[in-house]
Amino acid sequence: MMLRHEELLTIGRFAQLTSLSIKALRLYDRLEILPPIYIDPESNYRYYGREQIATARLIRTMRQMDMPLNDIRTVLEADNYFVAESVIRAYEQSFLARARVVQKSSQQLLENLRGEKSAMSFTVSVQEQPEQLILSISKHVYISELDTHIEDSKKALRSFVETQGGEIAGAPFGIFHGQVNQEENGRVEVCLPVKGTFDVSGDIVLRQLPAGKVVSTTADKAHADFPEILGAYDTLADWIQQQGHQMTDSPREVWLYKNDDEVIRIDWPFTTRE
Repeated sequence: MMLRHEELLTIGRFAQLTSLSIKALRLYDRLEILPPIYIDPESNYRYYGREQIATARLIRTMRQMDMPLNDIRTVLEADNYFVAESVIRAYEQSFLARARVVQKSSQQLLENLRGEKSAMSFTVSVQEQPEQLILSISKHVYISELDTHIEDSKKALRSFVETQGGEIAGAPFGIFHGQVNQEENGRVEVCLPVKGTFDVSGDIVLRQLPAGKVVSTTADKAHADFPEILGAYDTLADWIQQQGHQMTDSPREVWLYKNDDEVIRIDWPFTTRE
């Protein structure tokens, strides 16, 4: 590779011009996000071109936004502006959602530290649920991906029931088989109660939920978002423990509408103590 020495920038000089650390530049080289334009075969010194400065500064901006390295790679490798924009906008929305969670959680945390009780109290009721035939789609998701998974799965299940000539037999609901938050991507099974005969394939599963007792509470729209909804789960978990009962399955969120307003009912299956 024939390059004049004056056309090249040492890694130290390149770091100065881009406000990126040498450690970061070595990482971006190893991950092939920003490899040097030339590596001296004898000294193994890295050299960069002046034309790489603009790209490095883009990376610096994205890292200042705490954008994950995989997203940065996607932006840099995008075929056109609109692909890059979609990645950046998606990250922006995810970041704003996390900021709202931090704001709400901080307020709740301070109230707890002051010994204040939550302004929202949840009423508990016990119900006997019959056997239930359901179609479902499962996926491991983080909290930022939850709403999309729920809405996409509900649409897919309703469309499947229609094409199969079946009947929807109740409100859709989700079974949370694992923790869903910023760090954990638990499995969420989006379910639709149905009647009829179905020939399932792909991601769609047909199964029968057993009959049994559930303890329930409801949350209105103002308290149905994360992290406020955790208060409803805590209420049910505390009730089951205080009564000496046993949880028999994962909790379920039933998505209902009341007076054109969304309401979530949480059902937690349990068995009574002997």
